Amino acid sequence: MKRVLLIAPTGEVVHKQNSSGIGSWAIKFVKNFKSDHFEITSIDAMPRFGNKMGYSNLRRILTGLWDLIILAHQVRTILKGQRFDIMHTTTSGSFGSLRDYVLCRICKRKGTKCILHCRYGAIPTIIECGGFNKWSLLLTMKQYDNIWILDRKTEEILKSIPSLNQKIYLIPNGIDVPREYDNSPKKFNNVAFIGNLIPTKGIFELIEAFISMQNKDVTLFIVGGGSPKTERRIAEILDQYKDKNIQIIGPLPNPMAVEFLKSMDILALPTYFPSEAFPISILEAMSLGKLVISTYRAAIPDMLTDADGSKCGLLVGEKNASAIREAIEFCIENAAYANMLCEKAYRKVRNFYSTEIIYNMIETRYASLLS
Repeated sequence: MKRVLLIAPTGEVVHKQNSSGIGSWAIKFVKNFKSDHFEITSIDAMPRFGNKMGYSNLRRILTGLWDLIILAHQVRTILKGQRFDIMHTTTSGSFGSLRDYVLCRICKRKGTKCILHCRYGAIPTIIECGGFNKWSLLLTMKQYDNIWILDRKTEEILKSIPSLNQKIYLIPNGIDVPREYDNSPKKFNNVAFIGNLIPTKGIFELIEAFISMQNKDVTLFIVGGGSPKTERRIAEILDQYKDKNIQIIGPLPNPMAVEFLKSMDILALPTYFPSEAFPISILEAMSLGKLVISTYRAAIPDMLTDADGSKCGLLVGEKNASAIREAIEFCIENAAYANMLCEKAYRKVRNFYSTEIIYNMIETRYASLLS
C-alpha cells in the first residue's frame, strides 16, 4: 500500500462554514476516495487567520508567513515518523506560491514525489502579465513532479513552457450524479443564482437583466451571502424595483442549496471572478438536468461543451446584462431546444465528471507518478 500525504483545507472550520471550493473538494476526497493501492493521510491547511480577502497585502503576507511556519512544522513532524510516497497539495495561488515552494522542498528531502493541484483559474492571466507573480509561480511549479490543473486554456499555456511540458495534467472536478435523469419539460421561468454575493460573480448584471425584462412570469432567486456593503446595495436596488420578481433567499448550506436547485429551471452564473476555475454549482446544476447560463471564464466553456463540440448550456459575454436577459428569454421562447440542452448537460456530467471517473483518473495519475 502506497501512502499519500494530502495537504488541503479539511478541518472542523471548513465543516462549520459549509465551505465550497477547495475545502469541500478536499473533505469529500478524504472521505470517499477508496483504493486498494493508495492510503490518504491529510493535514489541514486551513489558514489560522481565516479568509484574508479583506486584508492589506502586508497583513496578508505576515499572516500567511505565520500560517506557513505552523504548517511547515506539522509537515516536518509527520515526515519524521512516517514514510510517504506522494505529497499532494491543493493551492489557490497568489501568495500561496511561497507556501507551495516550501512544502515541496521539505518533502523532496525525504524522497517524496510531489503534486501541485492548482484549484484556481487565474494562471493564464498571471503568465500573460509577467512580473514577480509569474516568476514565483513558475519557480514553484518547476519543483513539483506533477502539476494538475482544471481547464484547457491553462493546460495549453503551461504546456507551451518547455520546463513544465511533461508535468501538466488536466484533472477536472467530479460530482455524484443521480442515476436517473428527470426529463419533465421545463418552462424556464425559475432562475437561480447560487454562490457568494461578490460583484465579480456577475450578480449585479444578473439583477440588471431582470430589471429590464418585460416577462412578468420569470422569477430570480438569489441564494448566497456577501459582505454587508454588497448585501446593502442589492437590498437598495430591489427596494427601488419592487415590481420585479426577485427574491433573496440568503445563504444556505451546500446540501440545502442543492435541494433548492432541484425546484429551479435555470442556474445563472454570469461570473467574471478573477480566480474562477471550475464552479461546482455548474456541475450540480448539470447533474440535476438544469440549464446553465454562464460566461467564457476558465473551465466553464469546457464544462458546457459536449464531446462532439456542441453546446450543452448557454454562454454569454462578461459584464453584459443584455446578453443575460436575451439568453433567459431565448430559453422561454425555445423551450424544446432548452430542454434538449438540459438532457445533454446531464449526459455530459455523467460521462465525464462523475466522481468514480475522476477518482479513477486520480488513482491512475498516482500510479503513473510512482512507476
